[in-house]
Amino acid sequence: MTPSHISLADSRLSTFTGLAPVVAAVFLGFLAVSTPLAALALQARDHLGFGPLTVGLVIGLQSLATLLSRHQSGAFCDRRGPRRAVLLGLPIAAASGLFYLMSAALPLGPSGQLAAIVVGRLLMGIGESLFLTGLMSIGIARLGAAHTGKVMSWTGIAIYAALGLGAPVGLVVQSSRFGFAGVGVVALVAPLVALALCARLPAVPASGGGRVPFHRMLGLIWRPGLVLALATMPYAAMAAFLACTTGCTDGRRPVSPFSGSAQPMYWCGSSAPTSRIGTAQRGSPWDLWRSRPSGRRCCGSRPRHGSQCWAPR
Repeated sequence: MTPSHISLADSRLSTFTGLAPVVAAVFLGFLAVSTPLAALALQARDHLGFGPLTVGLVIGLQSLATLLSRHQSGAFCDRRGPRRAVLLGLPIAAASGLFYLMSAALPLGPSGQLAAIVVGRLLMGIGESLFLTGLMSIGIARLGAAHTGKVMSWTGIAIYAALGLGAPVGLVVQSSRFGFAGVGVVALVAPLVALALCARLPAVPASGGGRVPFHRMLGLIWRPGLVLALATMPYAAMAAFLACTTGCTDGRRPVSPFSGSAQPMYWCGSSAPTSRIGTAQRGSPWDLWRSRPSGRRCCGSRPRHGSQCWAPR
């Protein structure tokens, strides 16, 4: 091991000191993952004019790219070291934000803008595979294999904190004067800040070793892998609502009945809030759904002339 390599398992540094830069980098990386999610759905549907199937495919492309690249990312991390995987993955993730920015800023037309977004989604999927695999490996190397559970827990906290914060941040930025270009800037800058943090980390040696045949590896991991897949299916099902198309004929902005929005809710063409909902949205999403005026479609295909839906003023 060269002097530039370090393992905090052999040092006296605390868990916080060892994991803080790793957790911060994971949070920033996944902030770039989550910030465009809801904004992408609105951009592809309301601004580019594509339907819910296209919206769903665009959102799902990143996960597909991650799935297809994860194995190679792990092999790269084993051969070249986790630090190199991180220093390669974060710029690739930042490049996705650049393509989002190009989509919003350049006069490409709807098809060209969608193509730029698709490239950005694919790049983010590949970048996520590299930087997450590398950062988790660095965390384990810095604390030692005996603290693997602690590393997994803290990186998981960072991931879901970013996922929870990113979507509302993206919508706030998109609704500002910066529009979807602002979302692209956030997705561009966040990985670059994470890259600056990781560039200061000491190198961790590559694990090397012989390669395990794929069929043997599959036999070892299929049970926990199946459990993890089943556990994350509800998240994927809820994310599918991002592609749910609502709309109003008078230009009001649609809102999902599942959003629990704190804004006053209006019927299209009406200047007064609906009587049973009011200005402060309280209760569960199911209560809000049941309290809606009957006979109105709140989710489905783009409405024909005269149809109505929930919308904030």
